[in-house]
Amino acid sequence: EEKFDQGVALMDKAVAEYPKSSDAWNLLGEMIGDQVQKNPSFTAMFGLVSRAFTCWDRALEIDPQNFAARFNRGAWAVNIPKFAGQLDKGVEDLKIIVNALGLSPDPQASKQLIGASSLLAKGLLKQGEYEQAKAIWLNIVKMAPGSEPAKTAQDNIVGIDRALAWFAEREKNLKPVTPEQIELEKKVAAENPDPASIVKLSRAYLDRGD
Repeated sequence: EEKFDQGVALMDKAVAEYPKSSDAWNLLGEMIGDQVQKNPSFTAMFGLVSRAFTCWDRALEIDPQNFAARFNRGAWAVNIPKFAGQLDKGVEDLKIIVNALGLSPDPQASKQLIGASSLLAKGLLKQGEYEQAKAIWLNIVKMAPGSEPAKTAQDNIVGIDRALAWFAEREKNLKPVTPEQIELEKKVAAENPDPASIVKLSRAYLDRGD
């Protein structure tokens, strides 16, 4: 842990001396990310994660073409809880990365494309974009048939199909929304909702099967 602390301290000095270096900011974010994985305290972890994203934000403000920083921000965003507030930005980052890798003539880009696509599908799944995620996983199966990423993608596709079937069945069994429920939703959406209305609306959701 001391080694990581020293590395972060060194990069702190680097960005202080070269505040317009996108690469320095990206590397500082990476080193802080390493600290996160070594820190057992959830509170400390959350603070470090926020700081890492601040570094990657700064790196991309300086140089939007810094794909290492964009990949780091995207990869971390889809692998941390959604409540951290980074998911949407991270998904957009990964879309840019996947598009760039898909156009690259570099032979190594195809391997990187599979990894970046897997991350993008994971992020889209967290956003509730099931069909988009499924389409990406289907593409991975086509790109690398028989590989471990393809097997994982196939498992994820099966999981999505089951979930969508469950949602469809559940929707069929839901009772119709009543005028009373609509009125209660309006009251609860007001600035100072009546506690009794909140209770009634909760009961209405339970009765409907929500």
